[in-house]
Amino acid sequence: MINYKKNLLILALLAGTGIGFAMFARPLHRRSAAPVAVFDLGGVLFEVNNGKLMKKKIGIGKIISYVLGFNNPFKLQKKTFDILYQMRGEQRPKKGHIPDPMHPLARGLPMPEIMIEWQLGLKTPTELLDEVNEYVAHLAQNKHFSSGLQRRLVHTILTHIFDAKERIAFTEPIKEGWDLLHWYKKNGHEIYILSNMDHDTMGLLQEHYPELFAQVNGVVYSAEVKTMKPWPDIFQHLLDKFGLQAEQCTFFDDQLENIKSAQNLGFGTVHCSSPKAMKQWFKQVKSAESVTLPAASLTIA
Repeated sequence: MINYKKNLLILALLAGTGIGFAMFARPLHRRSAAPVAVFDLGGVLFEVNNGKLMKKKIGIGKIISYVLGFNNPFKLQKKTFDILYQMRGEQRPKKGHIPDPMHPLARGLPMPEIMIEWQLGLKTPTELLDEVNEYVAHLAQNKHFSSGLQRRLVHTILTHIFDAKERIAFTEPIKEGWDLLHWYKKNGHEIYILSNMDHDTMGLLQEHYPELFAQVNGVVYSAEVKTMKPWPDIFQHLLDKFGLQAEQCTFFDDQLENIKSAQNLGFGTVHCSSPKAMKQWFKQVKSAESVTLPAASLTIA
C-alpha cells in the first residue's frame, strides 16, 4: 500500500506553499452567516450515461457477438477492476469486506490504488493510459483474455475510466441534483463543491457547464489538494480555506463512507442514494416552512 500521507507531505514541501493541505491553510474570516450546502459532483450533480457509452464506444453488434459466444457482459466490469488491482499487485477484496473504513471506495469495493493515484493527481491520465495499454498488451500475450473481442471490450472500459475527454462525452447532469443546488442558492445558501476528481475532468466540467459553476461560492477537489474523501483532511481543508464551520454546513453525497466521515467532523449530511431519492428530498424541502438544512444525518432512499 502506498504511504499517501508521506507522499502528500513531500509534495507539499516541493510545491512550497498553497497546494491545499488543511494543516497549512490559513483560516479565513467568514464573509457571512449564511447556511452552507456542500455538494459532491459524481452521483449527485453528474452521472455517466453507460447506455450511450456501450452503444457508441463498444457497439451493440460487439456486445451481441460477445453474448452469443456464451459470455456474460456484466462480468466485464469485474474483470476490468481485477486488472486495476493487479496493476499495483493488490488482491481483489471480497465483496462486502472493507478492512479500512477510511479507504476510498469504488462500486462498493476498496478503490484500486491506481485509481487513487489518478484522483489525487499523482499521475496524469496520459501516464496511466500508457500503463494500461502496456499491461493489457502483456495480458494478451499471456492469453489472459478469452478472445480478442473480450480484450477490446476490457480495454475500451479501462480507457473510458482514465480518459477525461472520452468520459465527459457521456457525462450528463442529474436534474434532481441541479434542482436542489439551484433552489438552495436561490434561498440564500452558500454553495460549495467537494469532489474526488482529477484535474482534466474538473476542467472539462467547468468548461462545459459554466452555468452550474457560476452558482458556486467555492470548489475543492482531490487532485488539487492531494487528499480525498473520505479522509478527514479534505473536509477540514474546505472549512479552513473558506472560513466555514462544520455546524453551518450540510454535505450532499452518494457514498456512505463519505457521509460518515463528514458526520464525524460535525457536518449535517444528506445521503443522496439515487436521483429518485433527491427528488423526494426536494419535494420535502420545498413544502417545508423553513429552508434550513438538516443539522443531523438524513438518508433519502
